[in-house]
Amino acid sequence: MSNWKVSIKEVNDFDQEIKRETTSIKEALHKVQRNIDEIINMQQFQGEVADAAKEYFQVLHETLLQALIGVFEQLEANITKHLQAYSDEVDSSSHAIIQANYLESEEHDILDTYRQLEHVQRDVERIIDSVSDLTTAQSPSTYHPLESKENSIRVMSKLSRKLSSYSLGS
Repeated sequence: MSNWKVSIKEVNDFDQEIKRETTSIKEALHKVQRNIDEIINMQQFQGEVADAAKEYFQVLHETLLQALIGVFEQLEANITKHLQAYSDEVDSSSHAIIQANYLESEEHDILDTYRQLEHVQRDVERIIDSVSDLTTAQSPSTYHPLESKENSIRVMSKLSRKLSSYSLGS
């Protein structure tokens, strides 16, 4: 892989754009939620069908709206957290450059760490199997670490592709 690079300033600009868009989306979702609350509180909308519709709006739509608001808040928080981590752990300069070689190195570190975790998991399974006649304990699941590893690799691959397309386009 070539040593493609992207300016951290562009990433910070992207972060600011995400924050503006997130604020706008959350405001729109809150407006929808207020409209749903108005429907739910309508006194002239009564009866069995009205009650079912109100419950539907309250249970399904308000739950979905809260989930969407949470997703956008989490997205914003994650980007901010990653930028802060990059600043704290890699380069705090506003002129920093994200390089493809750095991404490759981080991907290798993640894979190595996961391999170590798999080794520990096998050891734990062997130990638990050796005492299975004494206890009903089961070895812990590696689902979450596996999912985290796959998500990390997916994010880094996506960033690498975007970095590649950015570098080729500039």
